[in-house]
Amino acid sequence: LPPLPLPLPRKLSYVAVSLRSLERLPQHFLNPFRMQVFGTPLLLRTDLEGSTGSDLYDIVARRMLRYVPAFKIKRSAAQERAEGTEGGGQRRPGYRNESRSRVLTQRPPVTLDLEEVAGGPIPRHGFRLRLVHRNANTCSRCHWMEGCIGCTIPDDDGPTIVKDGDTIAVDWHLTIVKEHFKSGELGAVTRHKSVEIIAKMESCPITVEACVDAFAKKEKIPEAFCSNCKDFRSCVKEMSLWRLPPILIIHLKRFQFTQYSRRKLRNLVVFPINGFDISRIVATDTEAPNAAHNVADGRSESLYDLYAVVHHLGALSAGHYVASVRSSPLGAAGPSKWKCYNDAQVTDISEDDVVDPSAYILFYIRRDIGGLKLEDVWDITQKDTTQLTEEQIDRMIKQRERCTVS
Repeated sequence: LPPLPLPLPRKLSYVAVSLRSLERLPQHFLNPFRMQVFGTPLLLRTDLEGSTGSDLYDIVARRMLRYVPAFKIKRSAAQERAEGTEGGGQRRPGYRNESRSRVLTQRPPVTLDLEEVAGGPIPRHGFRLRLVHRNANTCSRCHWMEGCIGCTIPDDDGPTIVKDGDTIAVDWHLTIVKEHFKSGELGAVTRHKSVEIIAKMESCPITVEACVDAFAKKEKIPEAFCSNCKDFRSCVKEMSLWRLPPILIIHLKRFQFTQYSRRKLRNLVVFPINGFDISRIVATDTEAPNAAHNVADGRSESLYDLYAVVHHLGALSAGHYVASVRSSPLGAAGPSKWKCYNDAQVTDISEDDVVDPSAYILFYIRRDIGGLKLEDVWDITQKDTTQLTEEQIDRMIKQRERCTVS
């Protein structure tokens, strides 16, 4: 027997839903009314293929039950007979064989001076659906000069005119809004358990050691080009340091930019004042594991002491920078002394005030060079380097016996 064909997967569509009601303006120019957006927009996931306008109204109505129960919508028998909904609520036959574009072009624009905007007979579910832009203020199909607030989606058994990615407005009838709408339910949302987990993670402090581990952890790359094979291979990338720099600058990621939001990260990052050990990400010398090291090769010491911090105060769009700088000598006994430089103001602060959620850039110095002078680390005999060419700079760097940058 031939194998049975597998059912095709459903193609789900996403439609944004906004709530609107008619509102009277205390001061107006031409029209004393406007459509006011209220509540929280919803994201409707449904199968629009083969769905009718009546199906879409039923789907939206089920999402609206928390605001207006179905039994609250009372309609007269004469109104139901006029709309063909008496006995079971089935809509009258519509434009089943007509295209979406033809339906839209045949319907006049909906303006605020029409009774059907939010008045007249109460609709089947107490609201009318209309196609709007993302701001839910204007029609997404008509030209703005026509003053259309949204083309009405027919509530009948014809194919729905809504497409994937559209935004629809739920325009409530005035009677429903004034007498039966539960406005207290607008702010009631069901929180997924992952929301509390993420909120707890963001409120807990993290250590700079954890940040370094996350920076250096192994990362699997499914397709990386191999220069030897001349082909794409699956590989694992791992960050490690061969030589430790004399000055270590750690730039914390305080500003987050995503496709959906931009914000400042205010997590407390706990960092050590003295004895920050960075040996966790130092590469192992497999050829000479027991070789002796000195200050010049950058592998003799892995402990760092903090000597300055740049703080960012404020939000994402605007803020102010201040600096905390160690004023006591490195290696001195007892708690270290610090000063805060805020523009022209310089004040004494304690060591405990240095570690706070505003820390942005950390400056560490390697412990074995804390007592060295500048000429011990850098060649200060070269007075003017502005006239050097790139070839001369490369030659000067290669002639150095020790690493002065990393």
